[in-house]
Amino acid sequence: MDIYDPNKNQNTAFEVDSKHLWARTILFVLAFVIAVVAFTRGILSLGAQKPGYYQLTAAPCEDAPYYASEFEYTAWFDGSSNEIKQNIKQAEADYSRAMEFAYKLLDPENEYKGYVNLASINNAIKKGEAAELTLPKELYVVLKDAVAKTDAPSSPSPESSLLTGSAYNVFAGPLYFEWKQILIAEDGPEFDEEVNHSEASRMALIASLSAERSNFDILFVDDEKCVIRAAMASDAVSALKGLELEDAPVIDLNLLRDAYLIQIVSGMMEDRGWNMGLFQNYTGLTVRQRGDIEREEGKSAEADYYVTDHISHKALNDKDYYHYRFRIGNRIRERSLYFQPWDGRQLDFPSTDTAEFYTDHIPDVVYDHLEEYFRTHT
Repeated sequence: MDIYDPNKNQNTAFEVDSKHLWARTILFVLAFVIAVVAFTRGILSLGAQKPGYYQLTAAPCEDAPYYASEFEYTAWFDGSSNEIKQNIKQAEADYSRAMEFAYKLLDPENEYKGYVNLASINNAIKKGEAAELTLPKELYVVLKDAVAKTDAPSSPSPESSLLTGSAYNVFAGPLYFEWKQILIAEDGPEFDEEVNHSEASRMALIASLSAERSNFDILFVDDEKCVIRAAMASDAVSALKGLELEDAPVIDLNLLRDAYLIQIVSGMMEDRGWNMGLFQNYTGLTVRQRGDIEREEGKSAEADYYVTDHISHKALNDKDYYHYRFRIGNRIRERSLYFQPWDGRQLDFPSTDTAEFYTDHIPDVVYDHLEEYFRTHT
């Protein structure tokens, strides 16, 4: 039996094979390096971008926070991962500028610093005096087209200057303003034309002001310098004040506003070199850019402008802000911004049949679609 002796060294020496130690060290270092490389490549691959479609995000805008909320722009990007990242960043900056520009340009109610827009025209003509304004080229073209679309179907005769039977009226701003107030109100159905005779009479009066073409005078003086001369009859100005609608816009692109905006933004993006994408609003109004078609078909092409769903889809969409439905007896009534602009009366929307319409000018798509729909259902 061994007896512990504190004065005796109890350590026992073990011999280690130095060759095995070096081998193990080398294997450990090699495994560590492989693990680090694999981890690094894994992390980098998470941020790698491959050729494909990417949805662009618009930058925040302080004085127009919702300017891009109802639109989507999805574009094709290819090249290396770094090239794709850089191009997306630049495209998003260009998209933000184009969207902000078009949104503010076509705003009929709010003026913005550095802009001459629809609100600028409205504020000028509501003074009851003729005003001459120089417009941005994009707004001049849009306004001239919208006025032509307003006048074309009716062609007021000397005997009557009423814009009747037309599905579109660019001067119906007060009428759209009135319906918007009803559509967003919690008690909106209580003011509906079918149950509220006082509101029905008021709506008819507003509609008659908007449909009287002689109340509005707009001349396109200089196509090169984009100069217009516009005025509103003093009696009409007074009538709007009497109806407490002095803050309502007079000129309003209304149902064609998104179509014009999409066309402006798509054109601006193509000018910046971004021509391989799809740009659309939440109702399905879409432009497929020329470059995207050429990339797929391998040949020269023009852009396609189309509506993917029936125009009434927007009116029946529960997500539509300006919409409600209510029951009268055993009938369900739909209310939206799709109404007869000559009298303000709503249309019923019995179906959401889908169809596709193609043209080279997107406002024409919506306009023709509206004209056809109104002829069918009125």
